[in-house]
Amino acid sequence: NMWFTMTTHKMSEKFSVLPQPILDAALLFTLRQHTEHIRALMFEGNDVKESFQKTCQDGEIRSAVLKDKGNQFFNEGSFESAISNYQQAILLNPFNHILYSNRAFSYLKTG
Repeated sequence: NMWFTMTTHKMSEKFSVLPQPILDAALLFTLRQHTEHIRALMFEGNDVKESFQKTCQDGEIRSAVLKDKGNQFFNEGSFESAISNYQQAILLNPFNHILYSNRAFSYLKTG
């Protein structure tokens, strides 16, 4: 599907220095997290499309600040702090697949 292809491409570009098995694991971890979130929305009886639009509009700006902080921590090697910032950003904008990818890579880097 389009999401999978787009995510694979972006992750490969961003993290090209990582070995392919780690990239593959991070992609699968990201896909699982994203799928679980959508299932939870549906289980709660939410209209996924309506929830998507409202959540994205409300959380994009605030989550971008947290994502930038997470990226800074990741680049400094502070992976736990990066995870925390990505997690907060996900709560604000849970449909941003990049946040899940970044958090997954941070988890992988913690060992």
